[in-house]
Amino acid sequence: MSFTVCTKPACQINEYFMYYLLTERFKDQEQSLVNVIIKKLNVDYIYFLGSALNQTRTESIFMPDAPTKSWVGHYYLLVVIGRMEKAGSYYQDIIENSCQHIAPVTAITISEKHFDTLYRDANMFSKLIAERAVKLYQSETANSFAYRSIGAQQIITTSNTQIEMIRDFIAGAEFFIERSQLKLAMLMLHQAFEQTLQCILWQTTGMKFKTHSISKLTRYVGMVHYKIEGILSPNQGIIGKLQKSYYDARYNDAYKICQEEVLKVLGKAKSLQDILHDVTNAR
Repeated sequence: MSFTVCTKPACQINEYFMYYLLTERFKDQEQSLVNVIIKKLNVDYIYFLGSALNQTRTESIFMPDAPTKSWVGHYYLLVVIGRMEKAGSYYQDIIENSCQHIAPVTAITISEKHFDTLYRDANMFSKLIAERAVKLYQSETANSFAYRSIGAQQIITTSNTQIEMIRDFIAGAEFFIERSQLKLAMLMLHQAFEQTLQCILWQTTGMKFKTHSISKLTRYVGMVHYKIEGILSPNQGIIGKLQKSYYDARYNDAYKICQEEVLKVLGKAKSLQDILHDVTNAR
């Protein structure tokens, strides 16, 4: 297998764009991630989608001019696999767990067949990959993809019906809260979160993700909107409550949640709607 690194974007983008500066600066770490992935799985392509840059600086009366330390705290990767005999989440978990000792990774896994279809259909996702993404790896046996530019400028928008559905889930949650039916309220809120996150991703990447995991969808949205961290930070416990409600609110008779917690989740759902509103207007 060959290791191919693309250092320049396919289209004319400002060479000082932070995305490209980061991938050049931390090339050794990227190669370490690639080596781990190709050792675990037989993959065709690995693309660098983005990363989170962490910085820290310590100052005191004894050290007023300390330098700032920078490191990549999270990677977003697209991994194209020739034959996917299991669900994409199976391969995603293998990749993310295997890379954890190097750096946290959010991996989007897709079959070669699906990737080829996206290219031929001039999907927004494939357009961005073709024009901007840095290719970290390509196997010697990988098929090449010819991007068809016809229709590449299409604007993907969320239908009014889908937006109305999200509003109905929010309204349903409020209805059940008023009647102290908190289990049903949490079910409505889980659906509201899931559909809102999916809508944001659809409008910004052109991709639909087959998952009910609020945790995974939140990490994906982290690639496309900076405000998501403040709304659904892992430390706030909101994601855990939503994940638990997806099963327990329907099947676990012992499941309980107080109204104060449900109202907090409702507030977060409305804040998430603000992000969707911003994304929709930006289209």
